[in-house]
This record gives sequence, structure tokens and C-alpha cells, in this order.
Amino acid sequence: MSRLTPLVVKFGGSTFLNGHSDYKRIAEYLIGVHREHSMPIIAVVSAPPGATEAARGRIHQVNPNAGAKYAATLFSLPDTESAVLLAAAVEASGTRADALNSHQNGIVTDRTPLWSRIQSVDTALLWQALEDADILCVASGHGADSSGRFTWMGKNSGDLSALIIASAIGADTVEIYSDVDGVYTADPRLVSDVHLLPELSYDVARTMASRGAKVLDRRALDVARAHGITIKCRVNHGDYHIGTTVTGEVSHMRTAVIIDTKSVVLGAATPEDADLTLKYLLD
Repeated sequence: MSRLTPLVVKFGGSTFLNGHSDYKRIAEYLIGVHREHSMPIIAVVSAPPGATEAARGRIHQVNPNAGAKYAATLFSLPDTESAVLLAAAVEASGTRADALNSHQNGIVTDRTPLWSRIQSVDTALLWQALEDADILCVASGHGADSSGRFTWMGKNSGDLSALIIASAIGADTVEIYSDVDGVYTADPRLVSDVHLLPELSYDVARTMASRGAKVLDRRALDVARAHGITIKCRVNHGDYHIGTTVTGEVSHMRTAVIIDTKSVVLGAATPEDADLTLKYLLD
């Protein structure tokens, strides 16, 4: 019997700034998507902003020289809590749900506790969980090594979690929800006259990310490009519309070049112009 490939979505931590009300709101949205498309959903979920740093502060208060293995274990808790809260909110509305932590999500990494590298994904764990869940919530940014110890894949690794899971189960699209609906020609918080880029190629998005632009995680873009996975950037409130789609070659687009959040933002007409501008500024 063939099984439906789940829709893979990822919710950044800013989605849950208002606490329990946001978990209920996103649960209602996901239930609507599930019913509309009649397909299972894997939701990769991050903790609200500051939760990981708060965990880091607590462990340093106990032991400023605490080993990385303790930090990796503690860092997994806020994201796991976030996934559990979303799953519980879904279940409260009568839809089958479940939540997976780092031991259960199938992501196997090397034995480096912090900034670990992914080695494989055991999809059997995911498919087994989906047998009893229409919406499966997965803690983002974490895995486990071959000995079963928790590992942390680094800051902003939620996108990477979503893309690596999508590649493992054969999904061709990942939807990433955040407080902005996509990539703009400049930071709208700094520049008034900005334009949304409706499409972006893997290569341009990766160039921007590698130069410090907070677009998408560079490692996630590498996975997307290697497996031909389309990334749809959506806003995490209101109508949840798609702003920017990241895919293969895209013609007739403008590229934003962002050196850092405090710098002047320059615009380039083509990816080639963007690379030349970056090379000039960085040399």
C-alpha cells in the first residue's frame, strides 16, 4: 500500500512569541491545511527566541566550564517543549498528533556535541510515528549520535532539520514560516523603499547567506540544491501567504547584498553583479 508523502513545514521561534495563544493559532492553521489537502504534515518547530541562550546561561551559572555534552542535552529541551505544546494544541482540536524529540526524529549525527554534522536519517522512526499522527511535530536543530547522546546542530539549524527530513522522506517542497514573508531587496526595517523578491535561486540565496545575510541557513540551502527541493518562505501570521520561493535557476530577478545588519544595503541587478560587489567590498 502506497503512503502519502507528508508536507514538511518549519516554524521559526518568532512564531510563538505570544505563548500558548500562538500554539493554538498555529494548530488551527495546520489542521486546516491537513483537511484541505488530505495529507499528513511534519512540522519542524523551534523554541521562542532567547530560550536556548537562557538554557546556556543556566548551565554556566552551575558550572562555567560545563562540558559540551551537557549543553547539547540542555539545548534540546526548549525546542522539544515547543514541539510538544504544538502537538498538544493540535490534539485538543480532535486531530491526531504526536511530538518527537532528538532521540526520536531519526537524525543521526557525528559525535560532536555542539555544531554536529548530520550523517544519516532513520526514516523508519518518522513513518512509524505518522501511522498514528496526522500532524507530527518535530523539535528542530537537534539529533543524536550513534551512542544515543543528544547533539545540537548549531544556531539557526531549524531550516536544516526541515530540509534534511524532507530529503530523506522524498518531499519536493518545504514551507518555512517566519515573521517576514520572504527576501527583500533590503532590510525593510532599515530602508523604506524595498521590494519583495518573489523568486530566488539556490546559488544566489546561498551566496547571500554565506556573506552574512540572514536569509536562510546556508547548510539548508545546500541540502535543498542537492535534492532539488523547493523552499517556500511564508509569513507566520495573517493569511500565511508565500513571499519568496527559492528554487533552481530564476531569470529577471534583483539581488540584495547585505553585509551586516548595521551596514548600508546595496542592490544588484544580477547575481553576477552581486558577487562582484561582494568581492570588491570584502577584498
